[in-house]
Amino acid sequence: MKTYLTAILIMLMATIHLKAQRRFETDLIKEPGIWKNRALGNSISGTAAEVAKEKTITAAIHNMVKQSFSPMGMLADYSFSYVKNNPPNPCNYFSYQVYFLKYNLNEAGSAKPYQPTTSSNTNIRIIANGSEAFTLNEPNEPLAYITEFPVQKEGYYFFNLRGGDDRNAYSWLITYDGKLPFNYLTKQAYLEWRRAAILEGIKLPYENVLNKDLLKKNEELLNSLSAKERDEIAVIEGAPFANEFKGFTDKDSKYKTIPIVPNLNYFNTKLPKSSVQFFEVCVNVDKTDKVYISNIAAMLKAIQISTLKNMLGK
Repeated sequence: MKTYLTAILIMLMATIHLKAQRRFETDLIKEPGIWKNRALGNSISGTAAEVAKEKTITAAIHNMVKQSFSPMGMLADYSFSYVKNNPPNPCNYFSYQVYFLKYNLNEAGSAKPYQPTTSSNTNIRIIANGSEAFTLNEPNEPLAYITEFPVQKEGYYFFNLRGGDDRNAYSWLITYDGKLPFNYLTKQAYLEWRRAAILEGIKLPYENVLNKDLLKKNEELLNSLSAKERDEIAVIEGAPFANEFKGFTDKDSKYKTIPIVPNLNYFNTKLPKSSVQFFEVCVNVDKTDKVYISNIAAMLKAIQISTLKNMLGK
């Protein structure tokens, strides 16, 4: 009997706390939040002169955002990163990022003093010259790829990324008018790249037999393509890595990758490494949390694409 009553009491307390949490979150979006610079999140490399110029740019971005956006119901945890260039990208990589840490009730069910959650995946990052525009590189696989074709909007390109069942992830790519900092690979170029990767694998004795079979099938596929097909953009079913290739698919396939390579003709190599040649605005947000969704939407309204675009090439 005692155990039964204890269980009932625990359930009752949990229900009361849940109702309090729901009431709290309903009102939370009306509660002014705060900004906080996370100094530990700042990373710096590059020459002093380069970083000094880059800091003026990230400061201008932060001021642009703060003029029109104030966090509500949470702490906006912001930081900066400055990284020297990584070839073939001729520019330094630097960024301004804001992580959203929503306020929580304490164990007693009291709202104040407000305590933000300790970590969150909800964030907006504004990246200058970011290698993420060339997206993921796996170890020993120097081929970058994207998972969706960009959609051209007014002043930027929109990328819808795979955020998962509970998250939305997308980005805006702000570039010189009508240009992209990467090129697509044709089917022929991809299979030739794959051939070279397989031949490297053949040099490893323990993978010799497997790689010879992969090479044979690769050459059979290449030789089967017509001249028109060889010039088509390569859209890969699944991952594009040499030993995981399943074949080509179409642009509407759900699980596809599109191999890309840096477009070095995009860049003005006469500019300093600290000049911005493109921006990527990356968004990652919970699909259901109204407090996070509201703050993300408000901050995006504060990001002026025309202002970022005017920073290019300076």
